Amino acid sequence: MNTSGMYQQFKQQALNQGDKTAIIFEQQTISYRRLLELCDTIASQLEQRIDRDQPPHVALHLKNCIEQAACAFAIARQGMVAIPVNTTLKAEQLVQSCLATDVQLIVTSSHQLKQVSQALAAHEHYTPVLLTADELTTDTAHIISEPIVDIDAAFIITLSSGSTGEPKPIVLSQRVKQLRSQQSVGLFDVTSDDVILCASPFFHSLGQRLTFLPLLHGGTLVLLDGFTPAKWINATRDHGVTFTIPVSCHLHALQEPLLNNSQDIKTLRGLVSSSADIDPQLKHLLLETLNCQFHEMYGASEVATASNLAPQAPKSKEKSVGLPCPGVDIKILDDQQQEVTQGECGEIAVNSPLMFSGYYQKPELTAAAKNGNYFLTGDLGYLDDEGYLYFVSRKKDIIISGGINIYPADIESVIKQHPQIDDCSVIAIQDSYLGEAVYAVCATRTQDHQTLERELRTSLGQHLASFQQPLGYDFIPALPLTASGKIDKQGLRKDYNNRGLDLTATMRRLLNINTDIKQRQD
Repeated sequence: MNTSGMYQQFKQQALNQGDKTAIIFEQQTISYRRLLELCDTIASQLEQRIDRDQPPHVALHLKNCIEQAACAFAIARQGMVAIPVNTTLKAEQLVQSCLATDVQLIVTSSHQLKQVSQALAAHEHYTPVLLTADELTTDTAHIISEPIVDIDAAFIITLSSGSTGEPKPIVLSQRVKQLRSQQSVGLFDVTSDDVILCASPFFHSLGQRLTFLPLLHGGTLVLLDGFTPAKWINATRDHGVTFTIPVSCHLHALQEPLLNNSQDIKTLRGLVSSSADIDPQLKHLLLETLNCQFHEMYGASEVATASNLAPQAPKSKEKSVGLPCPGVDIKILDDQQQEVTQGECGEIAVNSPLMFSGYYQKPELTAAAKNGNYFLTGDLGYLDDEGYLYFVSRKKDIIISGGINIYPADIESVIKQHPQIDDCSVIAIQDSYLGEAVYAVCATRTQDHQTLERELRTSLGQHLASFQQPLGYDFIPALPLTASGKIDKQGLRKDYNNRGLDLTATMRRLLNINTDIKQRQD
């Protein structure tokens, strides 16, 4: 059994790097030496406070911070399992996520402690240990040895975003996390000299990747507590950021600063677009204008990066998402899961050595997500005669807004509880900032749409996280149906996307974001 896991790899870097800065977070900095000490302190505290009959499951209910990174390595050190949780979930959603993943200990922040405690009190038969990050980082003289850890066992369970019912708990081992980090090193030429910016939350697989990548390879992590264009640009300029992977909506928000203020961020040598396809015109401008290596990647939390459009690719391939990564095989399947001919559109299936272990305690869901050794992405695309992959659309009823997966059924179930709603359909509206925005089409007999919308917004605000809130509503007498009697979602999406709705105009004004890129090409 290979016992050289993530903690051991980080520890070696800490011993090599010593007083080099490991993490910069707001006004705080911490060296590799001190971060290693903090990891060991947390590991000791965890061991003292949790039942060791089986590998404990620890929920990390924290916003981006130094302590969260230290907790992750401490959990790896002890062979425990980390479950990063979205801090914008309602307290009841948090509890349901913890129940679904058998969490035994919850680490939260001091200011969220009361809310989480109250939610747990409503579940008298579920009594996990509840600690704050401050309690875990209290110095202790108790020294514990490093246990032998199976790095092929579960290490992180990443919950699919936005599910109030049945979340998809994606299980990843330490070995796979290390291999994914090594993949980024190979694809993007990452070294110990890099200063890497992370503006994504840790519950998101991209936030995990950008946290682990520098710390496993001796670089410096610049960690943001949240994204705004100003924070991103200032951090890149002030700390000499050399590499980062923004989600596509961040790139849209950053287009003006990136294209107009390139001298302020001249240290940036590598930039990778991820999470959703970006506007072709924006991609062209970034490729033509930025004085750095610009990549676009395609992948999924279950398989990591599957394809990479490298800067060296011919201009004729600009609309693609690149070639399959080394060791990755991609095929296109029809509805009968048979491989289609070259150039034909179908479901993208990926075979990768970086594959997830499965969905936690959901063997049927895991089996349904695979075709042999291939993961069924639920995305539609095609391969050209040179093997370049082209993303077309999604097959699954899912909305990816700002890089976060949102399941319409979760929102629809709350809307349908309103007595004046006969039915509803939540759809994706194409959006220049978020990629896709959430829109609710509701069937109702009432004529007082203004009051109804206000009541729905209040109800959804009480039961769902902020990222799940629809940015717009429409009220109609009845929803259109297909010939089989199902709601015609495809027709609704086509109809409302043709209406020219701009759902993030107010949001962009508040952030002072201009998403009109066409004027640059005129």
